Amino acid sequence: MEKDKLAIEKLLNNYSKALIDGNAAAIASFYCNDAEFMPDGFSTIRGAQQIHSSAQRFFQTQTLKAEFLLKNLSVERDFAFAESIATVTTENNQGQSITVKTRDLFVVRREAEDWKIFRYIFNKI
Repeated sequence: MEKDKLAIEKLLNNYSKALIDGNAAAIASFYCNDAEFMPDGFSTIRGAQQIHSSAQRFFQTQTLKAEFLLKNLSVERDFAFAESIATVTTENNQGQSITVKTRDLFVVRREAEDWKIFRYIFNKI
């Protein structure tokens, strides 16, 4: 169980780094093929390929900095639930930036020996 928690924490830390790096391919690689990303105020993005395309479009016009503070992590067989609070700053090409705090819920699923993001939803707080 502890090994799984460490692997999930590593997954979420690497995901955060990929967001900061603006690496759409890396971001998509952290998701299951049938994943769903449910960002606050936007339609659900379904599947790793759509997540990749959406991230590419986003990073063409914006950069992002995100810090996740993991609040709770529980593992139940092949699924895990991670709650976090994030501070996210986006900056557009004109240098305008916005910082928000979000409440995030990651549902991750074991795939073979890896953990991948199955569902990710967040809302502003």
